[in-house]
Amino acid sequence: MVNTGEQGAETQEEKKEMRLEIRLDADSHQRVKKMARYAAVEGIIPDDHRGNITAWVNFCLNIGDELMTKHAQKKRGF
Repeated sequence: MVNTGEQGAETQEEKKEMRLEIRLDADSHQRVKKMARYAAVEGIIPDDHRGNITAWVNFCLNIGDELMTKHAQKKRGF
């Protein structure tokens, strides 16, 4: 089979996304919204005029991922 490079180009161009829905009570939503706004003001996440919650959640997930990776490495003796 000959690879013309077209298939590779298509996969690189297509951005795979997943939609995540969470349910929060009104107080929790306001807290997340305020934290996201503060993080944007402080330059921790990029500011988005449509809202900063997505960037904040992604930031938190990345921190959680890093912590879990470190935990797993420590547990394995690395």
